[in-house]
Order: sequence, then structure tokens, then C-alpha cells
Amino acid sequence: MISMEKLFSNHLFHYNVNNRIKIEKDFNYGRYINLICYVIGSIVSLPLPFWYAKAGVDESWLIGLHWALKKGLLFGKQIVFTYGPLGFLGRPTLIDYDLWKISLAFMIFCHILFFLSMYVFMENVTSNLNRFKSVYNLFVIISLIIIPLGLGHKIVLTILLLSFMAISINSKVRTLIIYFILAFIVSIASLLKFNLAVISLSLLIMSLCFFLIFKRNIKSVIIVIYVISFFLLSTFVLMVVYSQDPNLLLDYVNSSLYIVIGYVTMGLPGSIWRLWFAIIIIIGIFTVMIYAFIIKDRKMFPFTIMSLMVSVTYFKHGFVRQDIGHEYIYYLIMYVILIMVIPIIFNKRNSRNKLDNKILLGMKCYLLIILVVSGIVLFPKIIAVYKPGAELNLLEKKSSYEKAILFLNNKTFFDDVIIKSKENIIREYKASPEMFDAIRNDSVDIIPWDIALVWAKDLNWSPRPIFQSYNAYTKELDSMNAKHFEENNPPKFIIFSYKTLDRRYPIFDEPNTFRNVLCNYEHIDSYNEFIILQYDQTASNCTRYEEIKSLNAKIGEPINIPNFKNGYLFAHIDLDYSYYGKLKNTIYKSSPAYIKFELTDGNYSKKYRFIPDTAANGIFVSKYVRNIRDVEALFNSQLENNIRSVKITVENPTDYDIGMRVEFFGMYTNSTN
Repeated sequence: MISMEKLFSNHLFHYNVNNRIKIEKDFNYGRYINLICYVIGSIVSLPLPFWYAKAGVDESWLIGLHWALKKGLLFGKQIVFTYGPLGFLGRPTLIDYDLWKISLAFMIFCHILFFLSMYVFMENVTSNLNRFKSVYNLFVIISLIIIPLGLGHKIVLTILLLSFMAISINSKVRTLIIYFILAFIVSIASLLKFNLAVISLSLLIMSLCFFLIFKRNIKSVIIVIYVISFFLLSTFVLMVVYSQDPNLLLDYVNSSLYIVIGYVTMGLPGSIWRLWFAIIIIIGIFTVMIYAFIIKDRKMFPFTIMSLMVSVTYFKHGFVRQDIGHEYIYYLIMYVILIMVIPIIFNKRNSRNKLDNKILLGMKCYLLIILVVSGIVLFPKIIAVYKPGAELNLLEKKSSYEKAILFLNNKTFFDDVIIKSKENIIREYKASPEMFDAIRNDSVDIIPWDIALVWAKDLNWSPRPIFQSYNAYTKELDSMNAKHFEENNPPKFIIFSYKTLDRRYPIFDEPNTFRNVLCNYEHIDSYNEFIILQYDQTASNCTRYEEIKSLNAKIGEPINIPNFKNGYLFAHIDLDYSYYGKLKNTIYKSSPAYIKFELTDGNYSKKYRFIPDTAANGIFVSKYVRNIRDVEALFNSQLENNIRSVKITVENPTDYDIGMRVEFFGMYTNSTN
């Protein structure tokens, strides 16, 4: 006879087996349902397939990137900008047919890859959430649909996810495949935008380092060598395919570093509470990283340290400019990172140590509060600032994709849209046909940024390297642009207008460049906000250089302007940051400096932003220039020495050395020599 104990044991065994099978089936069903939900979410949130070319600052640099690539200009030498040769991928804009098709395909690929990566990641880190797993995944999908992440941000987050997954799986084949995909995306990101290169390369290197630490065998070293070689090969091939010289890769990196390092000069003051809330979010990620390091969690620590690197980088990007747009890009990224970090820490089981459990509970509450508050702060601003109506309106999106398919099937429709876009741009600038009669097919550049107008009129664009003046915010970048107007083949014409950004003084955006333009070009015509300048091939307007006066000055004290009536007067102003200011620039940003003009009639100008680095190249102080008519008079040799003194002030004196060196010099002109 079978004993009761044995019968009970057999019954219990079959119950456990059947229950486990049921749980596994439910788990698999849940995985499939989650996958379907992520696929649906990716389709619903597909970005718009095209954008129209328009007039404006941002639209002009986007047109400039497309046009520079089609003209075969070399990035790093002939073009120096925040974006690289693949910058056209940033947004599928109707500018060039072939480039639009490539950017559309790349955008859709990155979008789908981001959602699939998020799905695999969530399946990996939510295994212990049980019934809450599906609910949390649904919350993630809804958040990703609502949040208007740009292509560059999706690339960064995808690289973060893939970098983590590569070190989390045990299959060598899958690891190698993920790393190859990762290396290829990083190579594209590196040539798309330089700050993407910094973030993506850092993530790839960190992931490879963790991979070596965890595996500790010769095969892992070989895999790392394969991945690095594949990244370098991909970068080389991409440069060749897009008509770039691989030998200029170091020049591209070097010139891009000038752009990145000088970015702190774009800093603007902003909301203190939003700044501190941004720091509080980073502290939350940092706390989880320290906790993961202490308990030696091989999942939590790698992911949080990589997330922290992304967080700090986006903090620098968002809170240097500190306008609404840049700030909320930071909050968007941090919201998604919090969505990723929270299941990792909630997936952590309680230990027997009560203190550890209290710490874990505290971090869970801290992160949840931050997530909730971020959502309360973020989503109203998304509606107010980004107005994602077209992105979420499925009928409108369906219509856009139907039109995109029409473009793909018939290039004539695409060309018709280009013609209409160009007509709208010309109309918006109020540019009459006579304005371009003198230029015709001759080379032309436009200052400070309206490349859209040059493109709309199909002119022979000959751009300076930093083709929008507000971006030449270091003395090195300014000097690159200045050479463009003094070399063997400068543009024959310049279309010039008087405007700038961030409350700056337009004439000071590119001091060295402006001096070369002033000396080598003459005014020939004027139309509305623009004047037309022509290169003087016979002789330079500036005939002789002379040092006028040198002095030491202090912040906040007036600097008297010497009387120089024989030509143009300039001043090298060396205002240096203190050690404290340099440290702030590295971590965050220093306080801005300002300049104000005292005029000879006793009146004062308004206060302008002052960029210390470019001021060392010699700012124009002969005349206070109020508008484009004053610029026109200047190029017609109608000089009026109407500046008595200038005063430089700063918001926080501890960020700067209190003393500065000022050196005045004059350039004699043909009319006064």
C-alpha cells in the first residue's frame, strides 16, 4: 500500500509542477502582450515623415547642413558646426530628395529600435514585479507616446539601453551582435552631432570596460577589439560614402571641441527652482549608483553610472542656455531615465538586514516622488511649449505618411513642394528680384545666418566655416571665419543684416571677421533689412595698422575711448575668468558679462551681452551701430566717432579677474590715409 506521506508528496509534486507550468505560460503570454503593446506604441508615436523648409535661424542651419554636404564641402575644415556631415539625419526636411529619403528611413529605424530596446530592457528588469509588470509597461508605453523625444535623444537612450544589455546577457553571439549594432549606431551619432559623439562614445567605452571586468577572459578582449575595429571601420566608410576626407577626422574633432568648449558663452540666467530641481534628480540617480556599488549589484551599478553620465551631460546642455526649450529637453531625458531606473531598484528583493531594507525603501520613495513631481512639472509644459498635436493626431499623421509615400513614388511632387517652399521663404524675407541682380552666379555668403534665403534664390553659396555668426563664440572660431574673407578666393558678395541672439551686440559676434569684411568689402545696394556688399578687388580699404593706446581697467569702471579720426578704431579686451569661474564653466557655467556704451551726446546705450573670448580679437569701437542703416553708412565711409566710453559689468564678480587689459589699435582707410 502507498503510505499517506508518499501520496501527499506525489500530489504536492504534481501540484507544484502544474502550477509552475501555468505561471510560465502566463509569463510568456504577458511577454507577448507587452511586445504587441510596444509595437503598437511605436506605430502610434511614429514621428512626422517630413518637415517643410522655412525661413529662420534653425531652419537656415538645417538647410546649410544639407547644402554643404551636397556641395561636397569638408566638415572640420570648410564647415565647422555643432552638427557633422550626417547632421541632415537630424530631421527629415524637404530640402534634397535623396537626403530626405535617407533621413526618413534612419528616423523610422531609430524610432522602432528605441521601442524594441525599451521592451527588451523592461522584460529584463521587471521580472520580480509580478502583477504590476504589465501595468508598469503600459505606463512606460503611454509616457513614450506622449513625450516628444527628438531623434538625437532617442539615439542616446537607445545606446544607453544597448550598452546595458550587452553586458547583461550570457550569450556570446548575442553580445557580439548587440555590440556590432551599437558600434554602427555610435559611428553614425559621432558624425551626426559632436555632443552625441561624446555621449555615445562614452557609453560604448563604459560598456566595454564593464564587459571586460565581468568576463575576465581572452575571448572578451578579442570581442572588444572586434567592436572597436568595427566602429572605426564604420566611421571611415561613412565618411567616404558622404564625400568626406577621413584624413580630416582629427580636424573635425578638434574644431568641434572649440564649439563644445565655447558653448558656455551661450549661457543665460534662468529659473533657480528649476535648476535645483534638476540637481535633485541627478542626486537621486547618484544615490542609487552609490547604493548599487556598496551592495555590488552587477545590473544596477553599470546602468546607474551610465545613466548618471547621460544625466550630467544633458544637465550641462540644458542649463547652460537655460531657456524653456533646453531646460525641458533635460527634463524629458531625465523622466525617461527615471522610468528605467525605478524598476531596477523595485526589482531588488528585501534582505534580512532591516537597515538595508529601510535604505532601499527610502530610495524607492525618493525616486517615485521625483517621477511624480517631474510629470506634474513636465506634461503641462510639453503641451504649452511643444504643442504635440500633429505628433499625436493619428489622422493628420496618416495624411502625412500618405503624402510621403506619394513623394517616394513620384519625385515631381517633391520638386513642386520645394518650389513652393522657396517662394514662401522669399516672400517671408520680402526679398525683391532686383536684390539679386548684381549677384547672379557669383559666389556669395550671408551674415549673420539666413542661409534659407540664399538657398531659395539658388545662389552660389560660399560659406564661412562657422556659417552662422552667433556660433563663432570663441576667438579660434572667429579667426577661422575671418580667414574666409582674406584668402585667395573670398566670396564676391555678402548679404548682410543687423541682428543677433541672446541680447548681444551684433557687431561683436565675430570681431575679427567683421574687421576683415569692413576692410575688404564695399556697399553697393540696400533692400529692406539687408545690404549688399561687394569684394573690392583693387585694394583693401584698410591700408595701415597702428597701435593707439594700452591701459589696465577694472570691471565696472568706464573705459574711455581714444579719439581716432583717421580710420577704424578697435580694442583688444582681455577679460579673464577667475579660477572659480573656470571651475564653474567646467561643471556648469559662469555668470554673464555685459557691456554698455556712453555716447558723446551724453546718452547711454542699452546693456548688451559681452563675450570675453571673442573680445580678445579686437572689437569695433569707432561708432555705436544701432541698426542696418548705421552699418550701411559705415561701409560708405560715413564715420561718426560717437562713443565716449564703454563699461563692462558682470553679475557675479567672483567669476572673473577684477582687472582687464585693453589695447586700442587703429586701421587707416583709403579715405583718411
